[in-house]
Amino acid sequence: CMTEGSYVECTASCLMALVDWRARFGDHALVARVSEAIDRARAFLVAAQRPDGSFDAAWGIHYVYGTMFGLRALRKAGALPTDACVRRAVRFLIRHQRPDGGFGEHESSALENRYVDLGESHPVQTAWALLALTESGATDARDAARRAAAYLARAVRDDGTWESPRMVGCFFRTALVDYTLYRTYFPVWALGSYLGAQVAVAPTKQSRTKRRRALVPEPVA
Repeated sequence: CMTEGSYVECTASCLMALVDWRARFGDHALVARVSEAIDRARAFLVAAQRPDGSFDAAWGIHYVYGTMFGLRALRKAGALPTDACVRRAVRFLIRHQRPDGGFGEHESSALENRYVDLGESHPVQTAWALLALTESGATDARDAARRAAAYLARAVRDDGTWESPRMVGCFFRTALVDYTLYRTYFPVWALGSYLGAQVAVAPTKQSRTKRRRALVPEPVA
């Protein structure tokens, strides 16, 4: 038989959905119960954060994946860029950014309970990190996010897709899973989020256009 537990990814996804629901249906009879659920989920994620700032994961490799979920959900639930939980997660990602701007984590992290470098950057894992860095809102994440976005721009292929040199999905730390669409939509999502965040802070339409064009360099042939 199988004993089910609580997971960072599932909790984070539900937390973000509940926050959106409350914002839209603030006068609903269930608001009190939803707010209680939000508080409990937020507390679970804060407690689940590891001392190094990362979050464990069950469905992807591994600490980069979990940190994307944990950090995005805590920010959605009201954590500030200067809050300790956000700053720890950002520092974890910055520590493991590779010289080329990308991120790459080996699947043995899940078995050794520590971050294991892949030895090369992986476009999908870089996209996960870029989403987390962008949505953290932290000032010290800006350069790391810029470098990650530049890596993805260089790595895109002529057909608009990215390579996935290694499987990055997993199942309860027992098997690797190749989610073939990950290599397509995660980099696009991450770049869109990054560009949107940068353009949003530009003061004028002209500067927004100029910034949009300059943010991500053209891929190197």
